Amino acid sequence: TLRTTREGDRIRLFASTPEGEEEVAIARVAAEAATAPEPWPSLEGERIEDPYADGVLFHGPAFQLVTSLVRASGGASLMLDAGRRDVPLGRLHPALLDAATHGIPHDALHTWSDRVDDTKVAYPAMVTEVDWWGPTPTSGSVRCEVRFDGFHGSTDFPAFRVQWIQERRVFAALRLVEACFPKGPLGQAAPQDRAAFLRDRSWVSGVSLSELGPTETRLDLADVRRSDWLPGTLQGVYGTSEPAQIALKEHQAARVSLHPALLPEGLPYTRVPATVTEAEDHVLVEQAGPVQMDLTLVEKFWGKWFGQEHWPVADLYYGLIRRFVRRVVVEDRAALEATAGRPLLLLANHQTMLESLWFSVLAGPLVGRPVMTLAKAEHRTSWLGNLIHWSFSQPDIQDPELIRFFDRSDRAALPGILQGLAQDLSAGSRSIMVHVEGTRSLDCRTPVQKMTGAWLDLAVATDVAVVPVRFTGGLPVESAGQRLDFPVAMGQQDAWIGRPLLPAELEGLNYGDRKALTLERLNGLGPAQDNPLPGDLDFAGRVEDQALKTGMNLAQTVLTRVLAELDDPCEDTLAILSGEFDPQTAQGAWLAEFAQWLGIR
Repeated sequence: TLRTTREGDRIRLFASTPEGEEEVAIARVAAEAATAPEPWPSLEGERIEDPYADGVLFHGPAFQLVTSLVRASGGASLMLDAGRRDVPLGRLHPALLDAATHGIPHDALHTWSDRVDDTKVAYPAMVTEVDWWGPTPTSGSVRCEVRFDGFHGSTDFPAFRVQWIQERRVFAALRLVEACFPKGPLGQAAPQDRAAFLRDRSWVSGVSLSELGPTETRLDLADVRRSDWLPGTLQGVYGTSEPAQIALKEHQAARVSLHPALLPEGLPYTRVPATVTEAEDHVLVEQAGPVQMDLTLVEKFWGKWFGQEHWPVADLYYGLIRRFVRRVVVEDRAALEATAGRPLLLLANHQTMLESLWFSVLAGPLVGRPVMTLAKAEHRTSWLGNLIHWSFSQPDIQDPELIRFFDRSDRAALPGILQGLAQDLSAGSRSIMVHVEGTRSLDCRTPVQKMTGAWLDLAVATDVAVVPVRFTGGLPVESAGQRLDFPVAMGQQDAWIGRPLLPAELEGLNYGDRKALTLERLNGLGPAQDNPLPGDLDFAGRVEDQALKTGMNLAQTVLTRVLAELDDPCEDTLAILSGEFDPQTAQGAWLAEFAQWLGIR
């Protein structure tokens, strides 16, 4: 709440705070007849085509009013669009006034005065004078002229004169004073890198507060102080302002190429072992082992579900995951955990057949319930369908129904399918994942382009959140020529789990906007440009050699190689590989069925 008082020509502004009322501004206001000054001429200099493209300016679309900008030595000439309505106009059109500052090189003021330290960046601090000679325009183009005006006391307070001009008439002018602060290591990064790291939360090689070495990371506390001059800055960037936590996050980030704010919570199945030592003036983080997958959470969840942990299905599924999955990245772990106890509808792209299985295994522990993936009916008799059938036909095992098959081509059956899924979601027993385009892609660069709105209608009708999911790394850049069952060249994949879209967010949008928002969130997950992850040529060679010797198909060979190369297989897994089991018992008959399907003699 704001309150003003006036004593003659002096006006004071007060704001309510938890501690009571606080004076936040004071001004002297004079209302008198005055003649507007002559407009300054436009400058000649460097023409900047799009001042918002290079990352120097962080303003969002609502404040991007500059249509042209010329920057010269000691000043700038801008053209502004006064007709924008994204920000409330009020009486003074605040977005129009703010746009004047977009011509000032805040992070390079030494180009306007060699008295400004080039290791500092300036931010608007105060307005010492302001005059109006008429109403602020709300349409048309406005010319804005900015001139460097020396300093307000010390060189840490550079000043600028500004005119706003329309139809060759100055309708407003002010004197702006800015305050300089240390850029710190982050502020000295290239503008586009800085914007990607700070605004877009993307990992950028070399952008960090710490000094990054091959096996260790050192963070000087002086750099922390220089970068957190505005309290909350580092909290906003890293999710913490504690130096030891920042150093650890940056150490981890450099080894997994992810933004430090995501870590470690955003990598639920990845461990980056490290030791942290805090000294008087620095923090040192040292590598304590290789980056590795940790399936402890998965094993605990499914062990409780099935009532057993060490059995052939767990051996095979976890073996497939360790071989073909590099990592699962959760964009906002806190937001995902806030949906705990409720089913979710996960909408994903589709790269490989195998991902339909391993993602259900890994997603279940994260959302607190089994995740069922919808798959095309023809996959019921594929190797994946047969694997699923065998896996959960073991005596005394409860089928979690990780995959449900249905005929996508039968449009008449769709209402019944949706009704069944609605019942599943309403019952709350499971979450559901849908590959929204219905079939596997052939390359990694084509984004998801089509999606039926029926899935979003289903989410709204059942009051469940929609979670976008993107698989990356499993396909080549050029078309593979055929649908792939496993990642290209026997490589790996990543899965990116996005921030949940709550039913209330979707309910207020029309049909088209719902789809557009969902596709934007889905395609925006992970790397801006997907590339295949490195293949495992040694494993691919072993698979090829075994297939030639045995006549097994690709899937059979991959599955048997995964089982054969396990570090600690259970007794039943060893029995499958050796063929030494008793087919007269229920368990032995089950093992025999799988060994026969695999082609093991």
